Amino acid sequence: MVVNAQFTINKTPKGNYSDIGDVITYIIKGVNNSRTDIYNLYIEDSLNPSIQFIPGTVTINDTLISQADILSGILTPKLSAGQSIVISYEVVITNTSYINHTNILDSVRYEYSLTQSENTLQNLEINKIGNCMKDVPMYNFRQISIEKKLSFDFVKPDMKEISDITSEIEIIKYYVIATPNIKSLENQNLSGYKLIIHGLIKYTVQYIAIDELVYSSHYNIPFSTFIVMAENYEIGSKLDVEGIVEDIYYKKINSREYLTNAIILVNAKILCG
Repeated sequence: MVVNAQFTINKTPKGNYSDIGDVITYIIKGVNNSRTDIYNLYIEDSLNPSIQFIPGTVTINDTLISQADILSGILTPKLSAGQSIVISYEVVITNTSYINHTNILDSVRYEYSLTQSENTLQNLEINKIGNCMKDVPMYNFRQISIEKKLSFDFVKPDMKEISDITSEIEIIKYYVIATPNIKSLENQNLSGYKLIIHGLIKYTVQYIAIDELVYSSHYNIPFSTFIVMAENYEIGSKLDVEGIVEDIYYKKINSREYLTNAIILVNAKILCG
């Protein structure tokens, strides 16, 4: 048993594990023994190399979550004070070295937040690309506009005119947070889950200087946005997030400064395991 603050977690096996091909059901039970709620509980299991996870076998409190993958990590909703959660999944033995494996209960990694305003799980690589895509509504995307006034480094000569700007998007990290499932007076809907995305727009700017030579400058501009997940989003589903620059506008302000505005499409795809 692992104990952290007022949260405890247990992992136990069920089944016959005496030969290759035998199936083991692992049961993970977590209990919030504290007097406060726990938000965005994230649980991940690193299995022994001699066993293999069976996709489509994860249940949370006896409810089958077909897209969940314990190896990639499972994100669960709020766990109230005194409440417990039970996760089960199946593995199959692939190597005889596991049969006499003494440390059969490998450790389980978990993280959570104690306050709803800080219920973002940082640096969790829980969304890995799978090999197929689940059909989802087209509104799992967001378009944003990023306006920025930029200037050239002081060691470079003054600008005569900009000749070209190229750009690309780098997604730094993304994670799902729990939100209320409500509808506003303006008919805006929150489904209960929101995807938070942090990224960079990378500019390469070429310009003709007053000496008639061509120079280039590089910029990394951070941005953050969110996507309200579809109502059919399942907890623990894998995600693939991409950003696309749809259009760039730029205008010279003076010989050292210029204005840029990029229209970005951020798209989230729900993947099947």
